Amino acid sequence: MHHSMRSLVPVASVLLVALVLRLFALSGEMGPDSTVYAQYAWNLLHAEFSLDSGSWYAHRLPVFAPVSVVYSIAGVGKTSTSAWPLLVSLLQVAAAFWLGRRLFGTPAGWIAGLVLATLPLDAIEATRLMPDVIFGAFAGIAGALWMAGPSGRRTGLGAGVLLALATVVRPYALLLLPLFVVDAWFVDDRRRMLPWVAAGLAIVVVPLLSVYALETGDPLYRWRVVSSAYSSGVMAEGSAFEFYPRLL
Repeated sequence: MHHSMRSLVPVASVLLVALVLRLFALSGEMGPDSTVYAQYAWNLLHAEFSLDSGSWYAHRLPVFAPVSVVYSIAGVGKTSTSAWPLLVSLLQVAAAFWLGRRLFGTPAGWIAGLVLATLPLDAIEATRLMPDVIFGAFAGIAGALWMAGPSGRRTGLGAGVLLALATVVRPYALLLLPLFVVDAWFVDDRRRMLPWVAAGLAIVVVPLLSVYALETGDPLYRWRVVSSAYSSGVMAEGSAFEFYPRLL
């Protein structure tokens, strides 16, 4: 018992540093994008949300869907809006520590965790409801599981699910998949995990495509909206605060 508690001290100390810096950087700032995601979380909580939207903001579900749960518990506010990205950011720091320790020992874990914990931009963005920290955490933890997790079904499934969630936030997360395949070519244990990674992807993607098909009539509606938005101008909700009067 004492040994297991002592083994948690290094990662707990790194997480404490990360938490203090992130709370210090907590400004309560709600820029246009953050407010859009917060509005969608509010809409989801009050059953006023629809996937049949031409805005790419509405289709980054992992960014704002958990926030609606936080709103249902703690109410709507700047602090509750920051809780989800803060939690994900701390998980990312813990994953960096775990990866370093798993590959090269505890000193490397300390270095990896502290570097990520003390990066100024990460500390600032960790309390803003934006895709960056959510995407980085999901993709980063998926990569860490693939590289250093124990070979097996659960590791493959976990990496696949997290990779799928990162892809829902930003599609280019799928660029990790060919890297997994190339790496698996050289490592037999990881090669055996590839089918489980594919299964983890399917656990997220298949239900998501089904929901889009039911609600919009097009299972690929989300991908069409997001891909077309890269060449469009400013979204209406990103340029006018009156788009979200209830939240304000």
